[in-house]
Amino acid sequence: MTRDGRAKVTDWLAWGVSRLGWPGLAGLGMLALTAMAWVTLLDPLEDQLRADQARADRLARRPPPMLQAAVERDWRADLPAGHAGHAQLARLFAAARESGLRLAEGRYQESRDAGSGVTRLAISLPVSGRYPAIRAFVAHALTRQPGLALESLRLSREHLGDKEIQADLRFVLLMGTKP
Repeated sequence: MTRDGRAKVTDWLAWGVSRLGWPGLAGLGMLALTAMAWVTLLDPLEDQLRADQARADRLARRPPPMLQAAVERDWRADLPAGHAGHAQLARLFAAARESGLRLAEGRYQESRDAGSGVTRLAISLPVSGRYPAIRAFVAHALTRQPGLALESLRLSREHLGDKEIQADLRFVLLMGTKP
């Protein structure tokens, strides 16, 4: 480029800078910083995200090792014996009381599947108490009682400011004979 050409470019840049002023220059500087951050920070993160998504897809297609072992073993072996249903109910009611919950009249209904030998005990348990106590009770019951599942949970409170919650808990307890 000739000297005259360089002078024209520098004159043009000086004119542009004078028209922009300090706010415009600051904006151009921020735009340049944003472009540099995009190239140096976000592009590698997007590449890592794509790699992680591909790995998650591969892992999702593989069955977990624990599932394979469970398929090979009869699942009824982990269920409590059918004659232990009333003891399981008593433990469930005691755990609710120990959690500080007030129990209304609980109901249960027993049904048996002759084909599999599994007894299904449907338990309806209306309780009232504070939300943390209800949550702790449900977590305790599900981790301590083999064969117990939470079928439904309905929470309600009469007034917005009430600290007491009424909960209708529906559990299912599966029991069977060991094959």
